[in-house]
Amino acid sequence: CGLLLLLSMPAAADYQAGLDAYHAGNYTTAMEQWQAVAAGSPLDETPTIYAEAHYAIAMLYWQGQGVAQDYQQAYDWLVKAAGMNHAGAQAKLGYLHTDGSVVPQDFNKAFDYYAKAARQGDIDGQYNLGIFYLNGWGTEQDTTMAKQYLAAASAQGDEEAEQALQRLLADETEPAENRDSTILDESCILAQNTKHYTLQVIALNSREKVEALVRGYDQLAPFAIYTPLGNSRPLYVLLQGNYAQLDTARSARDTFPRAIQKADQLWIRKFGKVQELVKE
Repeated sequence: CGLLLLLSMPAAADYQAGLDAYHAGNYTTAMEQWQAVAAGSPLDETPTIYAEAHYAIAMLYWQGQGVAQDYQQAYDWLVKAAGMNHAGAQAKLGYLHTDGSVVPQDFNKAFDYYAKAARQGDIDGQYNLGIFYLNGWGTEQDTTMAKQYLAAASAQGDEEAEQALQRLLADETEPAENRDSTILDESCILAQNTKHYTLQVIALNSREKVEALVRGYDQLAPFAIYTPLGNSRPLYVLLQGNYAQLDTARSARDTFPRAIQKADQLWIRKFGKVQELVKE
């Protein structure tokens, strides 16, 4: 209520009208109202609402509500909102730079955006920053900082952050001699049925980081790591599972733990194709 009193009347009316239209499912009207706010001068409108309108437009493009889904348009509007210090926009840009489907994958940029969002208390920023510190993505690996940000996200009710935090704490207290990485070597990959399927999870330039990523997920074993031939630099590719049927592999992909990798980043591959990359 106090916020609205600070707004110029046209800006407040346009933004609220857009919000009312959005909740009513009238996304086209919501877009029109929010674009009216964004088209105004930032000097004439409350900065918070001005940034929020840009973010709201971005999310309409992101979700394809009232307009054709367009991640590039969403990205462009998110950049504008993030430049106004909108935490949600910063977290979304972190995701896009992590994903690499709209803009080139860049863990350094993703880390920077997550850090900006996390400093403002954004739950997605805190969770992802914790994961980046845990795995050394875009920064030096730092389990202390990982625990700090995972705990912050957990305190706001993020269940995945709490699960990742508990696994990290359990791993630190478990004697090293009792740990089992359950990671198979290349000879085991070559021994698999060529017609079976596996999930290619991630490729990193450090085997230690790959092993740390799946520690505590013994229930998902077997995992395997291979180094593709012909690479100009060391690269360690993580595989998970052996699935006789494509539908089974798809189900495993769709329920894969997000703390390791998002489902849309997993690649279902036949072992025969993988073996071609492993064979000398």
